[in-house]
Amino acid sequence: MSIGCGHCEPCLNGSYNLCVTKQEVGLCRGKDGAFAQYLTMPARHCYRLPEGVSLEAGALVEPAATVVKAIRKAGLEPGALALITGDGPIGLLAAQAALASGAGWVVLAGTEPTKLEIGKQLGVHRTVDVTRENLHEIVMDETRGRGVDLALEGSGNGQALNACLDGARQGGRSRSSGSTRSPSRSSTWAWRLRGTSL
Repeated sequence: MSIGCGHCEPCLNGSYNLCVTKQEVGLCRGKDGAFAQYLTMPARHCYRLPEGVSLEAGALVEPAATVVKAIRKAGLEPGALALITGDGPIGLLAAQAALASGAGWVVLAGTEPTKLEIGKQLGVHRTVDVTRENLHEIVMDETRGRGVDLALEGSGNGQALNACLDGARQGGRSRSSGSTRSPSRSSTWAWRLRGTSL
């Protein structure tokens, strides 16, 4: 969640995430995260949940909006092939958003068998446990060497971001919705040559 200054041009346009002096709740610039029972926020960043929406469901609004925005900005087209790395909340939400946006084939990659099973229950076409299987080989086999149209990283892992860049087809798109803290080894030259959009 970005807390903007409320006065700059991006803030006045409602794009608090683009404010140059923003605070990220739980990430940087001194604003504690929301694992506490109570949290203070500026009123302009608070929204009343509609009647009938539980606090648990309300807690998923921001992460769901993040992945939906990423998929919309990437221009996912009906029938597209999608790779989602990360089997946590962001990855599972991204898989659902890709399916709801009309993706024709969705593969979910992660490290937790129970979470990958949830992905199957949500309708993903293929799951990959990256601790036991080679994600790149599976993506290339399943797509006949082409790669996916959209690869979305949702785990915050640098290796997963690399897998997205490697799994996107020539001219494909790769997005990151996870907060990657470990470095990515992919060279910008490699994905530029392949025409991958980030």
